[in-house]
Amino acid sequence: MTVRQWVDTVDVCMASREYELVKEQSREGTVNMHDINRLFVKPWSEGTGCSLAVLMSREVADNAQLMISHCWGEDVSETKESLQQHVARCELPETVPLWFCVFSNYQPEDRAGPTLEHQLALEPFSSVVENPSLKSAAGGHGMVALHTTSADLYSRLWCVHEVDRAVEADVAVTASMSQKYTDLMTGRVQEFMDMGASAEDCFRAAGVEVQCVKARCGSKDDEKKLVKLILQQKGGFNGLDRVVQNFRREQLPDIIFETLIGKGLTKLDGASKSARANAAVVLAACQAHGAGQLQHATTNQEVSERIRLAGFLGDHEGQPYDAELKWEVIKELDLEDLTLGHVCHIKAGDSAQLEQLRQNTTLSLDFRGKNLGDKGGKAVSQAIAQLKQLTTLRLDLYYKENHLGAEGAKAVCEAIAQLKQLTTLTLDLRHNFLGRKDQDAVREAIEQLKITNLSLKV
Repeated sequence: MTVRQWVDTVDVCMASREYELVKEQSREGTVNMHDINRLFVKPWSEGTGCSLAVLMSREVADNAQLMISHCWGEDVSETKESLQQHVARCELPETVPLWFCVFSNYQPEDRAGPTLEHQLALEPFSSVVENPSLKSAAGGHGMVALHTTSADLYSRLWCVHEVDRAVEADVAVTASMSQKYTDLMTGRVQEFMDMGASAEDCFRAAGVEVQCVKARCGSKDDEKKLVKLILQQKGGFNGLDRVVQNFRREQLPDIIFETLIGKGLTKLDGASKSARANAAVVLAACQAHGAGQLQHATTNQEVSERIRLAGFLGDHEGQPYDAELKWEVIKELDLEDLTLGHVCHIKAGDSAQLEQLRQNTTLSLDFRGKNLGDKGGKAVSQAIAQLKQLTTLRLDLYYKENHLGAEGAKAVCEAIAQLKQLTTLTLDLRHNFLGRKDQDAVREAIEQLKITNLSLKV
Protein backbone atom coordinates (compact mmCIF):
# COMPACT_ATOMS: atom_id res chain seq x y z
CA MET A 1 0.00 0.00 0.00
CA THR A 2 1.35 3.41 -0.96
CA VAL A 3 0.98 6.74 0.80
CA ARG A 4 -1.57 7.79 -1.82
CA GLN A 5 -3.59 4.61 -1.34
CA TRP A 6 -3.54 5.08 2.43
CA VAL A 7 -4.86 8.64 2.14
CA ASP A 8 -7.50 7.65 -0.42
CA THR A 9 -8.68 4.79 1.79
CA VAL A 10 -9.03 7.02 4.83
CA ASP A 11 -10.79 9.68 2.74
CA VAL A 12 -13.37 7.14 1.58
CA CYS A 13 -13.99 6.10 5.18
CA MET A 14 -14.31 9.69 6.38
CA ALA A 15 -16.78 10.55 3.62
CA SER A 16 -19.16 7.72 4.53
CA ARG A 17 -22.41 7.92 6.47
CA GLU A 18 -21.18 5.21 8.87
CA TYR A 19 -18.21 7.37 9.82
CA GLU A 20 -20.44 10.36 10.51
CA LEU A 21 -22.78 8.29 12.69
CA VAL A 22 -19.92 7.01 14.85
CA LYS A 23 -18.56 10.53 15.16
CA GLU A 24 -21.97 11.87 16.21
CA GLN A 25 -22.44 9.11 18.79
CA SER A 26 -18.93 9.33 20.22
CA ARG A 27 -18.63 11.16 23.52
CA GLU A 28 -15.44 12.85 22.29
CA GLY A 29 -16.80 13.44 18.80
CA THR A 30 -14.03 11.38 17.23
CA VAL A 31 -13.61 8.20 15.21
CA ASN A 32 -10.61 5.98 15.95
CA MET A 33 -8.82 3.16 14.18
CA HIS A 34 -10.79 0.52 16.10
CA ASP A 35 -13.88 1.99 14.44
CA ILE A 36 -12.22 2.04 11.01
CA ASN A 37 -11.24 -1.59 11.43
CA ARG A 38 -14.73 -2.64 12.50
CA LEU A 39 -16.70 -0.59 9.97
CA PHE A 40 -14.51 -0.83 6.90
CA VAL A 41 -11.35 -2.93 7.03
CA LYS A 42 -12.98 -6.17 8.15
CA PRO A 43 -16.02 -5.98 5.82
CA TRP A 44 -13.87 -5.03 2.84
CA SER A 45 -11.35 -7.84 3.31
CA GLU A 46 -13.32 -10.69 4.91
CA GLY A 47 -13.37 -13.92 2.96
CA THR A 48 -10.38 -12.92 0.85
CA GLY A 49 -7.60 -14.13 3.14
CA CYS A 50 -5.67 -10.97 2.21
CA SER A 51 -5.09 -7.81 4.17
CA LEU A 52 -6.52 -4.57 2.87
CA ALA A 53 -3.01 -3.42 1.93
CA VAL A 54 -2.48 -6.53 -0.19
CA LEU A 55 -5.85 -6.08 -1.87
CA MET A 56 -5.06 -2.43 -2.61
CA SER A 57 -1.63 -3.26 -4.01
CA ARG A 58 -3.05 -6.10 -6.13
CA GLU A 59 -0.19 -7.86 -7.90
CA VAL A 60 2.47 -5.32 -6.93
CA ALA A 61 4.70 -6.63 -4.14
CA ASP A 62 6.93 -3.95 -2.60
CA ASN A 63 8.85 -3.91 0.64
CA ALA A 64 7.71 -1.12 2.91
CA GLN A 65 9.90 1.99 2.78
CA LEU A 66 7.99 3.76 5.55
CA MET A 67 6.80 2.25 8.83
CA ILE A 68 3.96 3.99 10.68
CA SER A 69 3.78 3.67 14.46
CA HIS A 70 0.44 4.72 15.88
CA CYS A 71 -2.01 4.14 18.70
CA TRP A 72 -5.25 2.46 17.65
CA GLY A 73 -7.30 4.77 19.86
CA GLU A 74 -6.24 7.93 18.05
CA ASP A 75 -8.58 10.24 16.16
CA VAL A 76 -8.57 9.35 12.47
CA SER A 77 -8.60 12.93 11.19
CA GLU A 78 -5.60 13.87 13.38
CA THR A 79 -3.81 10.72 12.27
CA LYS A 80 -4.32 11.63 8.64
CA GLU A 81 -3.14 15.19 9.29
CA SER A 82 -0.01 13.97 11.09
CA LEU A 83 0.93 11.60 8.28
CA GLN A 84 0.33 14.18 5.58
CA GLN A 85 2.44 16.71 7.49
CA HIS A 86 5.27 14.18 7.62
CA VAL A 87 4.96 13.43 3.92
CA ALA A 88 5.01 17.14 3.05
CA ARG A 89 7.84 18.02 5.44
CA CYS A 90 10.05 15.20 4.19
CA GLU A 91 8.94 15.67 0.57
CA LEU A 92 8.03 12.00 0.24
CA PRO A 93 6.55 10.79 -3.05
CA GLU A 94 2.97 9.55 -2.78
CA THR A 95 4.15 6.29 -4.32
CA VAL A 96 6.21 5.34 -1.25
CA PRO A 97 5.05 1.91 0.02
CA LEU A 98 4.21 1.93 3.72
CA TRP A 99 3.32 -0.48 6.52
CA PHE A 100 0.34 0.39 8.71
CA CYS A 101 -0.79 -2.46 10.94
CA VAL A 102 -4.56 -1.82 10.65
CA PHE A 103 -4.37 -2.17 6.89
CA SER A 104 -1.35 -4.46 6.58
CA ASN A 105 -2.50 -7.31 8.84
CA TYR A 106 -5.45 -9.54 7.95
CA GLN A 107 -8.11 -8.45 10.44
CA PRO A 108 -11.38 -10.44 9.91
CA GLU A 109 -10.52 -13.59 11.98
CA ASP A 110 -12.82 -15.59 9.67
CA ARG A 111 -10.60 -18.61 8.92
CA ALA A 112 -10.29 -17.45 5.32
CA GLY A 113 -6.83 -16.18 6.17
CA PRO A 114 -4.29 -16.24 8.99
CA THR A 115 -5.46 -15.39 12.49
CA LEU A 116 -4.08 -12.34 14.24
CA GLU A 117 -2.38 -14.63 16.75
CA HIS A 118 -0.63 -16.46 13.95
CA GLN A 119 0.36 -13.21 12.23
CA LEU A 120 1.75 -11.67 15.41
CA ALA A 121 3.69 -14.86 16.12
CA LEU A 122 5.54 -14.15 12.87
CA GLU A 123 6.58 -10.79 14.36
CA PRO A 124 5.58 -8.68 11.35
CA PHE A 125 6.84 -5.47 12.93
CA SER A 126 10.31 -6.93 13.46
CA SER A 127 10.33 -8.15 9.87
CA VAL A 128 9.50 -4.66 8.64
CA VAL A 129 11.85 -2.70 10.89
CA GLU A 130 14.77 -5.04 10.25
CA ASN A 131 14.29 -4.96 6.49
CA PRO A 132 16.99 -2.86 4.76
CA SER A 133 14.26 -1.26 2.64
CA LEU A 134 13.44 1.13 5.51
CA LYS A 135 16.95 2.57 5.58
CA SER A 136 17.94 5.62 3.59
CA ALA A 137 20.79 3.75 1.89
CA ALA A 138 18.15 1.62 0.17
CA GLY A 139 15.84 4.55 -0.54
CA GLY A 140 13.80 4.01 2.62
CA HIS A 141 12.24 6.61 4.89
CA GLY A 142 12.44 4.95 8.30
CA MET A 143 9.64 5.00 10.84
CA VAL A 144 7.31 7.83 11.79
CA ALA A 145 5.44 7.90 15.10
CA LEU A 146 2.13 9.73 14.74
CA HIS A 147 1.03 11.87 17.71
CA THR A 148 -2.55 12.96 18.32
CA THR A 149 -4.43 14.45 21.26
CA SER A 150 -7.04 11.71 21.57
CA ALA A 151 -4.71 8.87 22.60
CA ASP A 152 -1.29 8.69 24.25
CA LEU A 153 1.05 6.90 21.89
CA TYR A 154 3.30 5.85 24.75
CA SER A 155 0.54 4.29 26.80
CA ARG A 156 0.53 1.49 24.23
CA LEU A 157 3.26 -1.08 24.85
CA TRP A 158 3.57 -1.93 21.18
CA CYS A 159 4.43 1.70 20.38
CA VAL A 160 7.24 2.08 22.91
CA HIS A 161 8.58 -1.28 21.82
CA GLU A 162 8.52 -0.17 18.18
CA VAL A 163 10.54 2.96 18.94
CA ASP A 164 13.05 0.89 20.90
CA ARG A 165 13.46 -1.72 18.16
CA ALA A 166 13.75 0.89 15.42
CA VAL A 167 16.45 2.79 17.32
CA GLU A 168 18.27 -0.47 18.01
CA ALA A 169 18.09 -1.39 14.31
CA ASP A 170 19.52 2.02 13.37
CA VAL A 171 16.35 2.96 11.52
CA ALA A 172 15.63 6.68 11.28
CA VAL A 173 12.73 7.43 13.63
CA THR A 174 10.83 10.71 13.55
CA ALA A 175 7.69 12.03 15.16
CA SER A 176 4.88 13.82 13.38
CA MET A 177 2.32 15.67 15.46
CA SER A 178 -1.08 17.04 14.59
CA GLN A 179 -1.39 20.80 14.92
CA LYS A 180 -3.76 20.36 17.84
CA TYR A 181 -1.21 18.17 19.61
CA THR A 182 1.58 20.69 18.97
CA ASP A 183 -0.55 23.61 20.17
CA LEU A 184 -1.46 21.85 23.41
CA MET A 185 2.14 20.90 24.08
CA THR A 186 3.62 24.32 23.37
CA GLY A 187 0.84 26.02 25.33
CA ARG A 188 1.55 23.87 28.36
CA VAL A 189 5.28 24.60 28.16
CA GLN A 190 4.54 28.32 27.94
CA GLU A 191 2.31 28.13 31.03
CA PHE A 192 5.02 26.38 33.03
CA MET A 193 7.65 28.83 31.83
CA ASP A 194 5.45 31.79 32.80
CA MET A 195 5.22 30.35 36.30
CA GLY A 196 9.00 30.19 36.62
CA ALA A 197 9.56 26.51 35.91
CA SER A 198 13.02 25.21 35.06
CA ALA A 199 13.88 23.86 31.62
CA GLU A 200 13.63 20.28 32.89
CA ASP A 201 10.20 20.94 34.38
CA CYS A 202 9.13 22.43 31.05
CA PHE A 203 10.36 19.33 29.23
CA ARG A 204 8.36 17.19 31.63
CA ALA A 205 5.34 19.39 31.01
CA ALA A 206 5.80 18.69 27.30
CA GLY A 207 5.42 14.99 28.04
CA VAL A 208 9.04 14.01 27.46
CA GLU A 209 9.18 11.90 30.60
CA VAL A 210 7.59 8.46 30.26
CA GLN A 211 7.09 5.36 32.38
CA CYS A 212 6.94 2.54 29.88
CA VAL A 213 6.16 0.03 32.61
CA LYS A 214 2.67 1.57 32.72
CA ALA A 215 2.06 1.01 29.00
CA ARG A 216 -0.51 -1.65 28.16
CA CYS A 217 -1.68 -3.89 25.33
CA GLY A 218 -5.22 -4.69 24.28
CA SER A 219 -4.28 -8.36 24.29
CA LYS A 220 -3.06 -9.95 27.53
CA ASP A 221 -1.00 -12.45 25.56
CA ASP A 222 0.70 -9.66 23.61
CA GLU A 223 1.37 -7.78 26.82
CA LYS A 224 3.01 -10.77 28.50
CA LYS A 225 5.11 -11.42 25.43
CA LEU A 226 6.36 -7.82 25.22
CA VAL A 227 6.97 -7.47 28.96
CA LYS A 228 9.10 -10.62 28.97
CA LEU A 229 11.01 -9.36 25.95
CA ILE A 230 11.68 -5.98 27.56
CA LEU A 231 12.74 -7.51 30.87
CA GLN A 232 15.26 -9.69 29.06
CA GLN A 233 16.90 -6.66 27.47
CA LYS A 234 19.76 -4.80 29.11
CA GLY A 235 18.33 -2.08 31.33
CA GLY A 236 14.80 -3.47 31.20
CA PHE A 237 12.07 -0.87 31.52
CA ASN A 238 14.47 1.78 32.83
CA GLY A 239 16.55 1.41 29.70
CA LEU A 240 13.42 1.57 27.57
CA ASP A 241 12.38 4.77 29.37
CA ARG A 242 15.72 6.37 28.47
CA VAL A 243 15.41 5.40 24.81
CA VAL A 244 11.87 6.74 24.50
CA GLN A 245 12.62 9.90 26.49
CA ASN A 246 15.65 10.69 24.33
CA PHE A 247 13.51 10.17 21.26
CA ARG A 248 10.70 12.33 22.67
CA ARG A 249 13.04 15.18 23.53
CA GLU A 250 14.77 15.03 20.17
CA GLN A 251 11.40 15.20 18.40
CA LEU A 252 9.98 18.18 20.29
CA PRO A 253 8.78 21.01 18.02
CA ASP A 254 11.52 23.56 17.34
CA ILE A 255 9.34 26.33 18.77
CA ILE A 256 9.70 24.80 22.25
CA PHE A 257 13.49 25.01 22.09
CA GLU A 258 13.28 28.51 20.62
CA THR A 259 11.08 29.63 23.52
CA LEU A 260 13.19 28.02 26.25
CA ILE A 261 16.45 29.28 24.75
CA GLY A 262 15.02 32.76 24.26
CA LYS A 263 14.20 32.89 27.96
CA GLY A 264 17.72 31.80 28.85
CA LEU A 265 16.57 28.47 30.33
CA THR A 266 18.79 26.37 28.09
CA LYS A 267 21.37 26.79 25.32
CA LEU A 268 21.72 25.65 21.74
CA ASP A 269 23.92 22.66 22.56
CA GLY A 270 21.00 21.27 24.58
CA ALA A 271 18.56 21.56 21.67
CA SER A 272 17.49 18.91 19.19
CA LYS A 273 19.25 18.33 15.89
CA SER A 274 16.32 19.92 14.09
CA ALA A 275 16.37 23.00 16.34
CA ARG A 276 20.12 23.49 15.88
CA ALA A 277 19.50 23.67 12.13
CA ASN A 278 16.61 26.12 12.53
CA ALA A 279 17.64 29.72 11.85
CA ALA A 280 15.05 31.19 14.23
CA VAL A 281 16.26 28.98 17.09
CA VAL A 282 19.92 29.76 16.39
CA LEU A 283 19.17 33.49 16.37
CA ALA A 284 17.29 33.16 19.68
CA ALA A 285 20.36 31.43 21.15
CA CYS A 286 22.65 34.23 19.99
CA GLN A 287 20.27 36.85 21.36
CA ALA A 288 20.13 35.15 24.75
CA HIS A 289 23.69 33.87 25.12
CA GLY A 290 25.90 35.65 22.58
CA ALA A 291 27.39 34.91 19.17
CA GLY A 292 29.44 32.03 20.57
CA GLN A 293 26.29 29.90 20.25
CA LEU A 294 26.92 29.73 16.51
CA GLN A 295 29.50 27.02 17.13
CA HIS A 296 26.64 24.67 18.01
CA ALA A 297 24.50 25.57 15.00
CA THR A 298 24.11 23.26 12.01
CA THR A 299 22.50 25.85 9.76
CA ASN A 300 24.00 26.23 6.30
CA GLN A 301 26.89 28.64 5.80
CA GLU A 302 24.85 31.53 4.43
CA VAL A 303 22.28 31.35 7.23
CA SER A 304 25.00 31.23 9.89
CA GLU A 305 26.80 34.15 8.27
CA ARG A 306 23.63 36.24 8.17
CA ILE A 307 22.99 35.54 11.84
CA ARG A 308 26.60 36.35 12.71
CA LEU A 309 26.44 39.62 10.81
CA ALA A 310 23.23 40.58 12.58
CA GLY A 311 25.27 40.87 15.79
CA PHE A 312 28.25 43.05 16.64
CA LEU A 313 31.65 41.92 15.46
CA GLY A 314 33.76 40.24 18.11
CA ASP A 315 31.10 40.29 20.85
CA HIS A 316 30.89 36.77 22.26
CA GLU A 317 29.54 37.63 25.68
CA GLY A 318 26.44 39.29 27.01
CA GLN A 319 23.67 40.46 24.69
CA PRO A 320 25.28 41.49 21.38
CA TYR A 321 22.04 41.11 19.40
CA ASP A 322 18.90 43.18 19.24
CA ALA A 323 16.44 41.11 21.28
CA GLU A 324 13.55 42.10 19.01
CA LEU A 325 15.24 41.07 15.77
CA LYS A 326 13.55 38.23 13.88
CA TRP A 327 15.00 35.81 11.36
CA GLU A 328 12.27 36.80 8.89
CA VAL A 329 13.87 40.26 8.81
CA ILE A 330 17.49 39.11 8.69
CA LYS A 331 16.99 36.73 5.76
CA GLU A 332 15.64 39.57 3.60
CA LEU A 333 18.47 42.02 4.32
CA ASP A 334 21.19 42.78 1.80
CA LEU A 335 24.45 41.07 2.74
CA GLU A 336 26.49 44.21 2.09
CA ASP A 337 24.22 46.18 4.40
CA LEU A 338 24.49 43.47 7.04
CA THR A 339 28.28 43.48 6.78
CA LEU A 340 28.49 47.26 7.03
CA GLY A 341 26.06 47.43 9.94
CA HIS A 342 27.84 44.56 11.65
CA VAL A 343 31.22 46.28 11.51
CA CYS A 344 29.93 49.73 12.44
CA HIS A 345 27.58 48.54 15.20
CA ILE A 346 24.41 49.61 13.46
CA LYS A 347 21.20 47.75 14.22
CA ALA A 348 20.47 45.18 11.52
CA GLY A 349 17.87 46.55 9.16
CA ASP A 350 18.29 50.21 10.19
CA SER A 351 18.50 51.61 6.67
CA ALA A 352 18.40 55.23 7.86
CA GLN A 353 21.56 54.85 9.93
CA LEU A 354 23.29 52.98 7.12
CA GLU A 355 22.45 55.74 4.66
CA GLN A 356 23.76 58.36 7.06
CA LEU A 357 26.97 56.36 7.49
CA ARG A 358 27.46 56.21 3.72
CA GLN A 359 27.25 59.99 3.58
CA ASN A 360 29.80 60.55 6.36
CA THR A 361 33.29 61.65 5.36
CA THR A 362 34.90 60.64 8.66
CA LEU A 363 34.97 57.20 10.27
CA SER A 364 36.71 55.89 13.38
CA LEU A 365 36.70 52.17 14.20
CA ASP A 366 38.33 50.62 17.25
CA PHE A 367 38.85 46.85 17.08
CA ARG A 368 41.66 46.48 19.57
CA GLY A 369 41.76 42.91 20.90
CA LYS A 370 38.47 41.92 19.25
CA ASN A 371 39.71 38.52 18.10
CA LEU A 372 38.80 39.21 14.48
CA GLY A 373 40.96 36.67 12.70
CA ASP A 374 41.50 36.85 8.95
CA LYS A 375 37.75 36.39 8.29
CA GLY A 376 36.90 39.26 10.60
CA GLY A 377 39.56 41.37 8.93
CA LYS A 378 37.98 40.66 5.56
CA ALA A 379 34.53 41.57 6.92
CA VAL A 380 35.89 44.90 8.14
CA SER A 381 37.50 45.42 4.75
CA GLN A 382 34.27 44.70 2.85
CA ALA A 383 32.46 47.26 4.97
CA ILE A 384 35.09 49.98 4.60
CA ALA A 385 35.25 49.49 0.84
CA GLN A 386 31.59 50.54 0.58
CA LEU A 387 32.28 53.99 2.05
CA LYS A 388 33.68 55.65 -1.07
CA GLN A 389 33.08 59.17 0.26
CA LEU A 390 35.49 58.87 3.22
CA THR A 391 38.21 61.48 3.50
CA THR A 392 39.31 60.60 7.04
CA LEU A 393 39.68 57.08 8.45
CA ARG A 394 40.98 55.94 11.82
CA LEU A 395 41.24 52.15 12.05
CA ASP A 396 42.71 50.58 15.16
CA LEU A 397 43.40 46.84 14.81
CA TYR A 398 46.13 46.78 17.42
CA TYR A 399 46.83 43.73 19.61
CA LYS A 400 47.72 40.11 18.97
CA GLU A 401 44.27 38.75 19.89
CA ASN A 402 43.02 39.94 16.50
CA HIS A 403 45.23 37.44 14.65
CA LEU A 404 44.67 39.17 11.32
CA GLY A 405 47.67 37.56 9.68
CA ALA A 406 48.88 38.34 6.18
CA GLU A 407 45.53 37.63 4.49
CA GLY A 408 43.54 39.86 6.82
CA ALA A 409 46.05 42.70 6.58
CA LYS A 410 46.11 42.41 2.79
CA ALA A 411 42.30 42.65 2.66
CA VAL A 412 42.39 45.80 4.82
CA CYS A 413 44.94 47.45 2.54
CA GLU A 414 43.00 46.55 -0.61
CA ALA A 415 39.84 48.03 0.88
CA ILE A 416 41.59 51.27 1.84
CA ALA A 417 43.03 51.49 -1.67
CA GLN A 418 39.46 51.77 -3.01
CA LEU A 419 38.82 54.95 -1.01
CA LYS A 420 39.94 57.47 -3.62
CA GLN A 421 38.81 60.51 -1.60
CA LEU A 422 40.88 59.53 1.46
CA THR A 423 43.37 62.18 2.60
CA THR A 424 43.85 61.32 6.29
CA LEU A 425 44.57 57.79 7.53
CA THR A 426 45.49 56.40 10.94
CA LEU A 427 46.08 52.64 10.77
CA ASP A 428 47.42 50.46 13.58
CA LEU A 429 48.19 46.82 12.68
CA ARG A 430 50.71 46.05 15.39
CA HIS A 431 50.85 42.61 17.01
CA ASN A 432 48.81 40.86 14.32
CA PHE A 433 51.36 38.18 13.51
CA LEU A 434 52.66 39.91 10.41
CA GLY A 435 56.09 38.79 9.25
CA ARG A 436 58.76 41.21 8.05
CA LYS A 437 57.76 40.74 4.41
CA ASP A 438 54.09 41.23 5.28
CA GLN A 439 54.86 44.44 7.15
CA ASP A 440 56.87 45.77 4.21
CA ALA A 441 54.03 44.85 1.82
CA VAL A 442 51.53 46.78 3.95
CA ARG A 443 53.79 49.84 4.06
CA GLU A 444 54.31 49.77 0.30
CA ALA A 445 50.57 49.40 -0.40
CA ILE A 446 49.57 52.26 1.91
CA GLU A 447 52.39 54.57 0.88
CA GLN A 448 51.31 54.34 -2.77
CA LEU A 449 48.04 56.04 -1.85
CA LYS A 450 47.85 59.81 -2.15
CA ILE A 451 47.28 60.43 1.55
CA THR A 452 48.25 63.80 2.96
CA ASN A 453 48.18 62.85 6.64
CA LEU A 454 49.34 59.29 7.33
CA SER A 455 49.99 57.49 10.61
CA LEU A 456 50.89 53.84 9.99
CA LYS A 457 51.95 51.35 12.66
CA VAL A 458 52.73 47.76 11.68
